[in-house]
Amino acid sequence: MATSGTVGGTTINTDVLIGHAIRRCGIPTGNITAEMSEIAMNNLYFYLTNLGNHGVNLWTIDRNLIGLTAFKRSLDLPSGTIDVLNATIRSLTRLSGGTGATSAGGTASYAFDSDLNTSCAQTSADGNISYDNGSAVTVTTIGIMTNGTMTLAPVFEYSSDGITWTTLYTPTAGTFTDSVWAWYDLPAPKNAQMYRVRETGGGTLALREFYLGHTPTELPMSRLNIDDWSALPNKSTTGKPLQFWVDRQLNYPVMNVWPVPDTTFQF
Repeated sequence: MATSGTVGGTTINTDVLIGHAIRRCGIPTGNITAEMSEIAMNNLYFYLTNLGNHGVNLWTIDRNLIGLTAFKRSLDLPSGTIDVLNATIRSLTRLSGGTGATSAGGTASYAFDSDLNTSCAQTSADGNISYDNGSAVTVTTIGIMTNGTMTLAPVFEYSSDGITWTTLYTPTAGTFTDSVWAWYDLPAPKNAQMYRVRETGGGTLALREFYLGHTPTELPMSRLNIDDWSALPNKSTTGKPLQFWVDRQLNYPVMNVWPVPDTTFQF
């Protein structure tokens, strides 16, 4: 039997949901007032907020890559986070020995030197920063750190000859915060000799680092409760973070890691 191939094509927004709920209460559409709609909207919000305190909602589970900052213990979790189910600390092998290039000014090598105090600051919009490894290698993860807070619409591409470039991954366009990593696991890694990041939204690239990584190594982190955290004799010890405590504050949870990271090139 032939099928349409479409699964879950129906979408219901909040107004439609509330409208159906009120009509099921026996109230005709014409009798629904703005006050009724507002009260229903508020109660829906209360209900959904309360669900977060009754265990894990499977449809809300998400995976985030959060870059570490050397000597910074507390990590602000993404907006909307309720809790952390588990966490791992990851290290990568960075491509090295190749050659960087820039299409719009700036010093390309600064984007690959592991020095956060230098940056490849381009002088015109919609440029690209590329890296030629010299031989084909599979990159699994890409990280970028901007010099200054800026709005970008980047795309990652790969090539075997530096002439024909193919899209590898397109991150969500938005605001990139100065000196904060944005990490991306590639859903379909390719084996290529050359990689680049290209701006497509009219912004001007200024990257402290353009990180091309492979061979990831992950270690599970142990969760501490507040008593365990309080009992740590030296919360400023530095090293590879292997434990964490989630402080569920009013606005958003804060993840405290221990030992305190001693390098910025982990996540």
